[in-house]
Amino acid sequence: MLEVAHEYKDAFARYDLEDVDFGLHIMDQGHSVPTSDDWVNAKKMRHFLKTFYDITLRISGTKYVTSHTLVNELATIHDLLRTQLDCDIHDEAPMDKHLCDIAKAMKPKFEKYYGEIENMNLLVYFSFILDPRNKYEFLDVIVDDHYGREGISVVEKKTTLKVK
Repeated sequence: MLEVAHEYKDAFARYDLEDVDFGLHIMDQGHSVPTSDDWVNAKKMRHFLKTFYDITLRISGTKYVTSHTLVNELATIHDLLRTQLDCDIHDEAPMDKHLCDIAKAMKPKFEKYYGEIENMNLLVYFSFILDPRNKYEFLDVIVDDHYGREGISVVEKKTTLKVK
């Protein structure tokens, strides 16, 4: 919806200039004609949500294998949430605070399934390791970034025990 609205950005501005009743009608409903700041905020929101939408489409595909990409997609989601949660407290931009609030609400849901490495399905890691494009060392980098050094030892212990 944000993509479609963005396509009509100029139409909103022009319609407001040509038809005075348009602005009055919107104001009667307690809203205002979108300003340039509103369009900037909509673009930020669209980018934030589109990342989740694209990842959902990629990992939910039924016509192709997706298991080997799950670790990379989870890393992307984790990094995006962390970036939004690291928003500057002194930043007065309302949209950045709004995105930060959205990320705060999403983080517990993400953590519920992917927060503790001990509870994750090992097949996710095996499919990542068996993908010829990836190396076992790259898995260490991703796990270290998200779960720390103790996460690496947990994955190494579990995967080596299962392989033997």
